[in-house]
Amino acid sequence: MMALRLLLAAGALGWITSAHAGDLDVKPDSRIEILYLSANDCRYCRSWQLFTWKRFSQTPEAQYVRLIKVDRGSLRFSVSENDYPKEYRHLYQKAPGFGNTVPAWWVLLDGQPIMRSVGGSDWDSRVEPTLVQLVTKKLAGGGTLSSVGSPTP
Repeated sequence: MMALRLLLAAGALGWITSAHAGDLDVKPDSRIEILYLSANDCRYCRSWQLFTWKRFSQTPEAQYVRLIKVDRGSLRFSVSENDYPKEYRHLYQKAPGFGNTVPAWWVLLDGQPIMRSVGGSDWDSRVEPTLVQLVTKKLAGGGTLSSVGSPTP
């Protein structure tokens, strides 16, 4: 049973999908947000908050990125629609099981999902670079950014 959980977790850590099929239109006034899913008893979530987010929050790009936290309480419980803030519940409808493996993130551009990702390695390799690209394009006066992530499986 433990081996199966480890295999499932390892597979989930590398999973990423694009929620947007085409190019992204980034405007000078675009909102860039991260909806962060965590659990109080998740040691990887605590580590991400204490180290990775703390480091990122000190970068110039971070002042243009809003963090929204969704806490499902405990790893023993599945994420539910009521865990999401009311204005973001449409995301739960798009992927009801997303966030049952944490830490996990939705990257939003002007309220629309452009990426979802699970695991610290995806933060480093995909999420943070995407945020930097979005902010760079925003500060350059806007423009088109090629879609991010990989196609939905």
